[in-house]
Amino acid sequence: TALGRGGNQVVVRNAQGNNTYYGGDALERPTETRLMPRVFADSLPGFLEQSDVVLIMGHSGADIDSFGASVALCKAFRFLGAEAYIILDRETKSTMRLTQRLLTNGLDISEWIIPGSAALEMITPQTLLTVVDVFIPELLENKEILSKITKVIAIDHHRMSENRIDKKLC
Repeated sequence: TALGRGGNQVVVRNAQGNNTYYGGDALERPTETRLMPRVFADSLPGFLEQSDVVLIMGHSGADIDSFGASVALCKAFRFLGAEAYIILDRETKSTMRLTQRLLTNGLDISEWIIPGSAALEMITPQTLLTVVDVFIPELLENKEILSKITKVIAIDHHRMSENRIDKKLC
């Protein structure tokens, strides 16, 4: 738990299973945390090969972090041969600006973006969900999608909380 939250703290779990966190104010992170990006990068081609569709979802009220990460991953997954889509139920100023800027620069992502209702119809046992910029299920763009998919990758730069997506592959 401490490494997943940045590694610069101590976590004490009491007899009732509740965690108490001490520390966490140092700026440095231990070198062990560099392992997760490597594990993810090494595992990703296999996850994509075993998936029929890859759905990418961020938090509700998408900002530039969430939507930008979704677009970058969708482009990368498609480059690697996957059928990938970004789930977006509600456009924001950030998503509209980025979409327009990409279009101005020759990248039309309009066919990559689907509503949650369309994503729900695409789900099979081989569907992979990639969650970006959020670990907390209640903050997702579409919580129902998470409940229907068993193969989940979560990528986030925020500290993990106890209330996090538990069924992630990596």
